[in-house]
Amino acid sequence: MDYKNATVEELESLVNQKDGEAICELGERCLYGRGGITVNPSKAYKMFHKGENMQMPRAYVGLGEMYRKGIFFAQNETMAREYYAKAGVDYPKSEYPVYYEQENRHDPVQPTPINEISDREMKRKVDQAEQQRSAMNYSEAKTQCEQVLKTIQDIRAGHLRYVGQSDLEDFEIEADWILAYTAFNQKEYSRLEHYLAQNGVIAFHPWGCYLQAIGHQMMQSSSVVMEQDLQNLLMVRNNQNMTQQDRGDINVMIGDLITDGYGTKQGIRVDQAREYYQEAARCGNEFAKEQLR
Repeated sequence: MDYKNATVEELESLVNQKDGEAICELGERCLYGRGGITVNPSKAYKMFHKGENMQMPRAYVGLGEMYRKGIFFAQNETMAREYYAKAGVDYPKSEYPVYYEQENRHDPVQPTPINEISDREMKRKVDQAEQQRSAMNYSEAKTQCEQVLKTIQDIRAGHLRYVGQSDLEDFEIEADWILAYTAFNQKEYSRLEHYLAQNGVIAFHPWGCYLQAIGHQMMQSSSVVMEQDLQNLLMVRNNQNMTQQDRGDINVMIGDLITDGYGTKQGIRVDQAREYYQEAARCGNEFAKEQLR
């Protein structure tokens, strides 16, 4: 198959068939705006993330470029270098777009084949990571979650047989969430953003929108980003996957952002911040109670 000269329709069809090369080709076209596709960073990330789960070196390079250039994510050289290293490609010295080429790649190190792993063992690994997170041993929690994600990659690549009924995505979501939480506490806000963007994380852990908004404040992100944070918080504020404390935090952040003038373009009045502080106070949030005095 000549992927470089394939039509967009042909690529889309192959993507639906989980063709790794087609996924990466479509991701590159969306990233660089070529082959009949306009630049679409969001779709580029979606394609490269699919390719990452399939251990495609082109996908690693694509994600490396996005972090290197600050496309879709905040610019992060550390993350960029990690992805280039995964691909076995030298970190670029120029500012020109980088395309993955077979001849630039070092011989990849293949994972050691292991016979099988059960869903019970996967749950044990995730539970151990959660225990480390709860104990504020964030470095250890991060290491354990990265091992969980590596194991899932090995299973999907066929290097490891998975035995059990539990959905692998459930373990993946929990590992990504723990990594997001640890990134926040280690003040690695770009990593926080990366892990919260993974499939299913916000749906199951909507409180992550609160952490993301704080991260963006700490990074002094643009007003466009903060406006999007406000919209995200408004969408998840009634999500059932939250404790009362989480709900209080969400409503306080909404109140703070409205007080700072965000949301006016969507017709939100500054005085409406009080409604959200009141809701937060009903959830027992002490800061909200102070704001209402």
